[in-house]
Amino acid sequence: MFAILFAVFFLLFILSSAVYIAESKEWKFMKKKKKLFGRAARVFTAIAVWTALADMIMDFGTFNNVFLLIGFLNLAELILCQLRKKYPYIIIPFAMKAVFWTVILELTLFNVPSYKLLFGNYPEKSFTADQFNLSEEFAPDENGIVTFGEGEELVAEFTDLGFPVGTVSADVEFVDNAKYMSMILDVKDSTQRKDYRFDIAKTFIVNRRSRSSVMPCYLSGDVSAARVKFIVQDNATGTITGITFNKPIPFGISIVRLMFFILGSCFVFAVMNSGIMQKSVSESKAFCNKMWVIITAGACITSFVVVNSELGGNFALGHYSGNQVSQELVDAFEAGQTHLLAKPSDVLAEIENPYDRNLRETTPDNEAWWDHVYYDGKYFSYYGIMPVLVLFLPYHRLTGKYFSTPVAILLFALIGIIGLSMIFREFVRKFFPKLPTGCYLASLMIIHTISGIWFSVGRMDFYELAMAAGFAFLTWAVYFLLSANIIGEGKISCIRSAVSSLLFGAAVLSRPTLVLYCLCAALFMVLAVKRASGNKDKLFTRSSLRYIICFITPMACLGILQMLYNYDRFDNPFEFGIKYSLTINDFTRSEFHSFFSFTAIYNYLFNPPVFTAEYPFVSTTSQFLGGGGYFYIDDVPSGNTSGLFFLALPMFAYLLAGKTLKLLPDKRKKISSLLYIGLPCIIVPVGIISSVWESGYAVRYMADFSWEMVVGALTIIFFIYCRTDDKRTHRIIKSFLCFSFVWTLIVGGIQDFNQAYRFSIYHYDCPQAAYDLEQLIAFWR
Repeated sequence: MFAILFAVFFLLFILSSAVYIAESKEWKFMKKKKKLFGRAARVFTAIAVWTALADMIMDFGTFNNVFLLIGFLNLAELILCQLRKKYPYIIIPFAMKAVFWTVILELTLFNVPSYKLLFGNYPEKSFTADQFNLSEEFAPDENGIVTFGEGEELVAEFTDLGFPVGTVSADVEFVDNAKYMSMILDVKDSTQRKDYRFDIAKTFIVNRRSRSSVMPCYLSGDVSAARVKFIVQDNATGTITGITFNKPIPFGISIVRLMFFILGSCFVFAVMNSGIMQKSVSESKAFCNKMWVIITAGACITSFVVVNSELGGNFALGHYSGNQVSQELVDAFEAGQTHLLAKPSDVLAEIENPYDRNLRETTPDNEAWWDHVYYDGKYFSYYGIMPVLVLFLPYHRLTGKYFSTPVAILLFALIGIIGLSMIFREFVRKFFPKLPTGCYLASLMIIHTISGIWFSVGRMDFYELAMAAGFAFLTWAVYFLLSANIIGEGKISCIRSAVSSLLFGAAVLSRPTLVLYCLCAALFMVLAVKRASGNKDKLFTRSSLRYIICFITPMACLGILQMLYNYDRFDNPFEFGIKYSLTINDFTRSEFHSFFSFTAIYNYLFNPPVFTAEYPFVSTTSQFLGGGGYFYIDDVPSGNTSGLFFLALPMFAYLLAGKTLKLLPDKRKKISSLLYIGLPCIIVPVGIISSVWESGYAVRYMADFSWEMVVGALTIIFFIYCRTDDKRTHRIIKSFLCFSFVWTLIVGGIQDFNQAYRFSIYHYDCPQAAYDLEQLIAFWR
């Protein structure tokens, strides 16, 4: 009955939606019978909405949420049709078409498996647990429940079926916080009757995902016998009460997929055609500011959702223990010392070379703290101290507890996300005010997607804490550098210069690698002294001296603090201590090979994505380029990501850098462009990438250079756009940015998602998230 009702409603949805679209465009064939068609469409919409409300409280079986989708999206089309009569926006008719085709795709292509049993003879047969043929160690209890645990394989065999099998479904429950179990099918069908075809179908049944318990099968003819095997993971327990053959596959309606297609297509259409999106940033400030807030808020909310899912909603700020940064450094500083309170074992001091990992780990009775710095018989930490000084230490002094590392990462990430948006807004307003609003917004979303901070938000350890803190301080440092007019035209602000200098120093004290950006900023500040003087003939004036004091003092003070800290630990103001760390390799003796730098450059910039039909759908394998030697790749716990050129397609604009330089009017402009773009956006990032030859590849390092390089590439694209009046060139650039926006959301977004919700070799932590992504993409399952 529900199948017939669905068919009728689906057909009427198509017809009524076509009427609304025709009304919005005032098509000629609607003129004679416009009122009749309109009334009929509105009657159906009313019926569909009431049915949708019923769908919210009733069980429609296989078609749950289908009528809800039809009713409310048909109502949305009616509302859009009415709006079109009042407002002549071209986006409204397109939005109606987007809704129309999205519903059709959702109820056809993206639910293909649900139609499987509607055609052909597939009798539904159910078996309770006491009807299973089970091995001796398993038997149903008095309630007809079979229980099995990790390491046990429960096999239910059915030897006399004699009918086609289109699906296999199990009634299971998870005990002891089990997340998922494997269901595997062996069969004998018309193509092989004597022996079983083993593992002919396999799926994961995921806790709290009821649709995952129905596994589609594509077998030949009648099935004479079947074995259904179950394996539960994670030291948990599972129970099963029944198995059903040929249970219909419920329709899976994805709100995320609907929003992606509707909003994504509408955004791309608006960028290409909408009037407001064609206006320049300077002409549509109010609209740009609203969209800027929405995009930034969306990125912040996303980071909060990721951390919340990792913490299970437990945002407790204070803890009675912590890690190397949140506790050990805090305790050391409170004790008035730079070395940690823990004392190394006497055995460690007697080892010939304690930095040799193999020697250290094979020495009997030796207890060495992993990834700590060992020098002069003491333990130290090489991680930046700024997060400790501004957050962990004050919190411990006030509360007596140690601040939560995941919450700290979230706080720094939120600060950095807002700072990144501030940078881009200031950058476009300052240098490209004529840029179309659509290009500006698409580029802003690209930058946020590939910023690299998601790899820290997705795995919240103290390693990622340094990345998040550096990201937060650096973004705001760059923003104040731009808004102080140190780069470009305008009166230089001494206060903003001082704040920028302070934040650059804080970034270095969070993550020493960022010292290259600090030096770059110092150079830019020095070059601005002439403009700060306010006198073309005189370099040093009262204004320029005040400016020099403002930008030198904060950076110098923090630099001196870092050098004193280094000297107290290692008797060398320029030694940060990583070479003395008890970690993956003996850094005191490792030799530099440029090949390792090239390996890092390839992986971070040029390694292409691999597309597969199974989760995670988009992935990248780390490459060693066939070289010999030891280059550490941290891809087991934290995964890998594609090269930046394939995450953000605007990066290919660097191939046009030479031709773009020729468009500049004089040599001075060419030199300044090379300096202000080439240095922070190419040379420094490549230098940072090359520096990992010793510590190895880790995906979290993407936050050190990703957004900087993409901003540099976008500078070339924006310059070309604003330089020419050719409409064809403008349309090509807008089309390219729209395609890049969609590509980055899919390719980059999926890899960001996979980092936060791992479900692959060694790490099967998030089966529910993996299943949701699979249902979002794999319409054939």
